[in-house]
Amino acid sequence: MPIVKIEKHNGIPVPIGKTQSLEEIASSSIETNALSDYDGPSLKLYGRSNIDAAIATLVEDAAAGSPEARRELLDRILGRPLQKQEIKSQNLTLVAFLDFVAEADSAD
Repeated sequence: MPIVKIEKHNGIPVPIGKTQSLEEIASSSIETNALSDYDGPSLKLYGRSNIDAAIATLVEDAAAGSPEARRELLDRILGRPLQKQEIKSQNLTLVAFLDFVAEADSAD
């Protein structure tokens, strides 16, 4: 599929614009490669797609005890754990904020 749309004017091909956005091209490429047949070194993964092989390898590594694989697998399945955040909010006028900044600067 061409990335740039071309029309002929007086028999000369002239590019007139993109037919797909960069995001569409990247998404299509990832999908094509992920769904391609696996052809790596592991014979037991033959007959699977690249994405199936990647997931199977991740699951095997997690089952074998790899902390990184376990964390990645659980993050993908359950989502990352929520992190506590402390938010301190103050309602200040611009003048009060500038006074606060000036006071902090003079303390240095």
